[in-house]
Amino acid sequence: MKTYILYNPISHHGRGLELAKESCRMFLNDEHEFLNLIELTDRKAFFEGIEKEAMVVVAGGDGTLSYFATSVATLVISQDLYYVPTGIGNDFATELSKKGIHSPIKLKKYLKGLPLVEVKGKTYRFINGVGFGLDGYCARVGSLLHKKNTPANYKKIASQGILRSYKPCPAEITVDGVTESYENVWFATTMNGSMYDGGMIPTPDQDRLNTEGTVSLCIFYGKNRLKALFAFPSIFRGKLGRHQDMVRIVTGKDILVQFSEARNLQIDGEPFKNVIEYHVTSGR
Repeated sequence: MKTYILYNPISHHGRGLELAKESCRMFLNDEHEFLNLIELTDRKAFFEGIEKEAMVVVAGGDGTLSYFATSVATLVISQDLYYVPTGIGNDFATELSKKGIHSPIKLKKYLKGLPLVEVKGKTYRFINGVGFGLDGYCARVGSLLHKKNTPANYKKIASQGILRSYKPCPAEITVDGVTESYENVWFATTMNGSMYDGGMIPTPDQDRLNTEGTVSLCIFYGKNRLKALFAFPSIFRGKLGRHQDMVRIVTGKDILVQFSEARNLQIDGEPFKNVIEYHVTSGR
């Protein structure tokens, strides 16, 4: 049985192929092939052209997995499909490992009915979450550090942002047709899973396989910088929701977030600049 290992050459500071070879040893046999996922532009032709008995492994981080999920969302895949985390954050794999599901991960059920997000006229699927505001700022700063081969400490980046450089702004948020306005919003994050952005857990009760197909929105707001600074670290323990005077968590199938000023946004760790709004809809 042949094994095809799809890797992202730019994953983990350009070590995508190297880490795929190290992490996918259990799949290596006399009939295996490493394929550059970025160059494999026609995914439909690929899956239709290989043996139905073949095994396909995706190796990379959350961004790679999100990119792959978007590109195969409408395909019927007959082959066995696995995921091996080789990225930097690996929030998807970390979340599942806390539930006793370890690498390699059977992938198909996690790709079904993924939510969609529209940003600047383009639509993407997402695996973990869409962060808008402070978390988008963290992803942007982290991306710049990674390009310099410098480790990114997201807790430190966020803390410095809250204390000095990041400015919260008003937002109008609509969940399943009900609109509410908020002042001094630090971030408004919509989650398919519970974990994102290097270990942050804004929505600990969100189940990516829930039968209703809902996502969870976490809104973190408040004028007092010092109070926000002391509350924020609890997000890494999944306890941010306890700060009820600064946090609101709601679930829904249709979420529109509109900021009064352009801010950074991230989709599964991939940063977008100068965004005013995003629109999430359920994939189921």
